[in-house]
Amino acid sequence: MLARPWAYGAMNGAGLGPLWQARVSRLISFSTTHHLHSKFLSNEENLKLFGKYNNPNGHGHNYKVVVTVYGEIDPVTGMVMNLTDLKEYMEKAIMKPLIIRIWI
Repeated sequence: MLARPWAYGAMNGAGLGPLWQARVSRLISFSTTHHLHSKFLSNEENLKLFGKYNNPNGHGHNYKVVVTVYGEIDPVTGMVMNLTDLKEYMEKAIMKPLIIRIWI
């Protein structure tokens, strides 16, 4: 019996049993802020328009995003996915578009 059958291809799709699979998750957190107040309106108009959400100084929200990757374990690396690669993909797909949208 092999100590690590997945590393030697003993558990592959060639009729020798199911493929070894696993999940890998990574969490990122970020904060945003916004304000519901127009400098072109009076305080009374702002309060009427935005209600209790009117705040000239703004307020923030905290968010967490969890990305889970599910797949076959690579027989060479023993990983489903390199966590550094997953971090880079999350930065590109989630964080970068948010930063561009927030600051432009």
